[in-house]
Amino acid sequence: MYSHRAKRYPKLPNHRQDLQIPVPFRTTKAGNEFLLWQSASRHILVFATGSNIRLLAARRTWGMDGTFKVVPQ
Repeated sequence: MYSHRAKRYPKLPNHRQDLQIPVPFRTTKAGNEFLLWQSASRHILVFATGSNIRLLAARRTWGMDGTFKVVPQ
Protein backbone atom coordinates (compact mmCIF):
# COMPACT_ATOMS: atom_id res chain seq x y z
CA MET A 1 0.00 0.00 0.00
CA TYR A 2 2.78 2.46 0.90
CA SER A 3 4.76 1.76 -2.27
CA HIS A 4 1.63 2.30 -4.38
CA ARG A 5 1.02 5.65 -2.67
CA ALA A 6 4.66 6.67 -3.14
CA LYS A 7 4.39 6.11 -6.90
CA ARG A 8 1.21 8.13 -7.25
CA TYR A 9 1.46 10.99 -4.73
CA PRO A 10 4.19 13.38 -3.57
CA LYS A 11 6.22 12.57 -0.46
CA LEU A 12 4.62 13.69 2.81
CA PRO A 13 6.48 16.64 4.37
CA ASN A 14 8.24 16.29 7.72
CA HIS A 15 7.19 19.80 8.80
CA ARG A 16 4.12 21.93 8.09
CA GLN A 17 6.21 24.71 6.60
CA ASP A 18 7.50 22.21 4.00
CA LEU A 19 4.01 21.51 2.67
CA GLN A 20 3.80 22.18 -1.07
CA ILE A 21 0.44 21.43 -2.68
CA PRO A 22 0.88 20.47 -6.37
CA VAL A 23 -1.34 22.16 -8.97
CA PRO A 24 -3.49 19.05 -9.59
CA PHE A 25 -4.52 19.16 -5.92
CA ARG A 26 -5.23 22.93 -6.01
CA THR A 27 -7.65 22.82 -8.94
CA THR A 28 -10.83 20.98 -9.85
CA LYS A 29 -11.04 18.58 -12.79
CA ALA A 30 -12.64 21.45 -14.73
CA GLY A 31 -9.50 23.55 -14.06
CA ASN A 32 -11.07 25.93 -11.52
CA GLU A 33 -9.14 27.09 -8.47
CA PHE A 34 -9.95 24.92 -5.44
CA LEU A 35 -7.33 26.04 -2.91
CA LEU A 36 -8.60 29.56 -2.27
CA TRP A 37 -6.45 30.52 0.70
CA GLN A 38 -3.39 29.21 2.51
CA SER A 39 -1.98 30.75 5.68
CA ALA A 40 1.52 29.56 6.51
CA SER A 41 1.57 31.32 9.88
CA ARG A 42 -1.82 30.02 11.09
CA HIS A 43 -1.71 26.62 9.37
CA ILE A 44 -5.07 27.11 7.67
CA LEU A 45 -6.10 25.87 4.22
CA VAL A 46 -9.39 26.89 2.60
CA PHE A 47 -10.63 24.64 -0.18
CA ALA A 48 -13.69 25.82 -2.13
CA THR A 49 -14.80 26.84 -5.60
CA GLY A 50 -16.31 30.16 -6.61
CA SER A 51 -19.74 28.55 -6.74
CA ASN A 52 -19.21 27.19 -3.19
CA ILE A 53 -18.48 30.72 -1.96
CA ARG A 54 -21.57 32.11 -3.72
CA LEU A 55 -23.72 29.41 -2.07
CA LEU A 56 -22.29 30.29 1.35
CA ALA A 57 -22.89 34.00 0.75
CA ALA A 58 -26.54 33.28 -0.03
CA ARG A 59 -27.13 31.39 3.25
CA ARG A 60 -27.78 32.81 6.68
CA THR A 61 -26.61 29.73 8.62
CA TRP A 62 -23.57 27.57 7.94
CA GLY A 63 -22.63 24.12 9.25
CA MET A 64 -18.93 23.44 9.69
CA ASP A 65 -16.59 20.53 10.18
CA GLY A 66 -12.86 20.27 10.58
CA THR A 67 -9.93 18.20 11.74
CA PHE A 68 -8.36 19.42 14.93
CA LYS A 69 -5.43 18.23 17.05
CA VAL A 70 -4.39 15.42 14.72
CA VAL A 71 -0.66 15.99 15.15
CA PRO A 72 1.45 16.02 18.32
CA GLN A 73 1.99 19.43 19.93
